[in-house]
Amino acid sequence: MFSKITLRHLVPVLVFFAQGLFLHAQSNWERDAAFGSGGLMRIGGGREQESIRSMAVLPDGKILTAGRYGNDRSFILVRYQPNGQPDPVFGQNGKIYVPVSTLPCDAPEIIVLADGRFILGANIESFQGTGVFGLMRFMPDGQPDNSFGINGLVTSGSNPGLNHHLNSIARQPDGKILVAGATNLDDGDESEQSVTLYRFTATGNPDNSFGTSGMVRLTYPGEKLEFNAVDFLADGRIVAAGSNADRIIVARFMNNGVIDWDQPMDLADVKS
Repeated sequence: MFSKITLRHLVPVLVFFAQGLFLHAQSNWERDAAFGSGGLMRIGGGREQESIRSMAVLPDGKILTAGRYGNDRSFILVRYQPNGQPDPVFGQNGKIYVPVSTLPCDAPEIIVLADGRFILGANIESFQGTGVFGLMRFMPDGQPDNSFGINGLVTSGSNPGLNHHLNSIARQPDGKILVAGATNLDDGDESEQSVTLYRFTATGNPDNSFGTSGMVRLTYPGEKLEFNAVDFLADGRIVAAGSNADRIIVARFMNNGVIDWDQPMDLADVKS
């Protein structure tokens, strides 16, 4: 049986918007005047070339954000002090631009490690023109961690004709990193649309003990379903959840990626 999932209201609340505007509010949703300027902090000059896509609050209360910059071929990292002001010891006035490749990229997820390093979950276009899952690991000061992949970057590799899209990442206690998202054919054919999980080892290699060469796909032709969140149970099993325009999917997997049928429901119930 599924365990209950409890959602908690966390206060105060920090909200960010893709075009670089932060709102810090107390539990009654009044602006927190002690944060930024009257509860608001704007990133940059509002130019579309700086787009924030993810955020994490660090143990010391500082705020780390990430996204894409310019022609989508670089990541932007921005770190703020707890009061919303740019962190002067991080990059230049709190900002770091990280060229990734000559290909488009995006960074919709951040996870922070216990030692202060952090990992971006990234969407990257391969040289073959298809989307791949990517991870980039950084040192606490925002410099790429060169002990991970190539200049800190690893990818899932390209599958001919398939586009993979990352929405969420989670790190297991053993250091392995699980990606949740979706897969589509790059020619628009809807017959291979699927919700997708992919797992990297702690060193950034494909985890061949998970699914097929690190990947698990549940195919729902034409439904445009995507996994948007993933987490782990205490026994190591995996729960992933997502949706399309009018439907929610929640599925549970064994640690090796095999779907967990030890529950009183069939696939039609899982996709309810």
